[in-house]
Amino acid sequence: MAGTIGIVGAGSIVERYYLAALRQSDYTSILIYDIDSKRASEIAKQFDLVSADLSTLITTADIIIVATPPHTHFELVSQLLAPGKTIICEKPFVLSETQAKQLVQTADQLNARLLIAHIRRIFPGIQLAQQYIQKHQSTLGKLMLVKLFEGARFNYQSYSGYVYNHPMGGVLADTGSHVLDSLLYVTGMDTGSLNCTVQFVERDKQEPSHEFMSAFQLNEIPVQLKLSRYEALSNKMTLQYEHAIIEIPLGIKPSIRVTSAHATTMHSAADSCITYFSQAFREELRMMLQQPNEDRFNASRFSNLSMLLETLYNA
Repeated sequence: MAGTIGIVGAGSIVERYYLAALRQSDYTSILIYDIDSKRASEIAKQFDLVSADLSTLITTADIIIVATPPHTHFELVSQLLAPGKTIICEKPFVLSETQAKQLVQTADQLNARLLIAHIRRIFPGIQLAQQYIQKHQSTLGKLMLVKLFEGARFNYQSYSGYVYNHPMGGVLADTGSHVLDSLLYVTGMDTGSLNCTVQFVERDKQEPSHEFMSAFQLNEIPVQLKLSRYEALSNKMTLQYEHAIIEIPLGIKPSIRVTSAHATTMHSAADSCITYFSQAFREELRMMLQQPNEDRFNASRFSNLSMLLETLYNA
């Protein structure tokens, strides 16, 4: 795939994952920019890239990856969108429904592709759950209750340190955006009308908080949520339907558990090619760059997530 790709941001996720995945592509040139020019130069030298200023990157690159802290996304994506460009924005997209819709509208007007890198949409268990629910919707009945739990001892060190020093760096915007997007994706609530009514929110401290609990309703469906950077939790999503309970791993496990009045059954995605995170990263980029009709990452499918994060964040 000939052409030039630009990367905005030279942080940990670029160093650990994006560059490893892009190394297997055949782009003729990879440009990198960071507000910290010294950091960009170091990464460029280490990985044989070209360090560039932002205006050069915008002019030259056919595809631009935005891998900067979330509070920078709206301004950067607004600046980068141009006719014919493909923009890939790291999660979380933006924590504002208004901003999300504005960027989607701009991309449409410019005939640009705006994609959001929510990698868990291709995790085997999440994919299996989405397909199972879609196939068995009529027999499952109404969704009655959702329970979401994800927690582990936090050990990811971002280069900029925004997870500790910026209000949008807390666990809600970080792993919480993954968890909530997984719920919206598997149930189909990432599109269409969505309302959120919050019953309560508890944080360990002001943002950036590292533990977050909430009870809320999505279109009258009760949801219980707990996120933690302090303690290990079950790391799963439980969907209680009228006639069955579906337990879905929030990690990379390739199976789901379905319990009905008659039996408990394990369903496995035995043919999945994704068994660890780096594989998922490569597959996500391949789908984004080589399958132009693939729409699961289209920014139009993330406005509901932005609304939900905004509502919980401000509660």
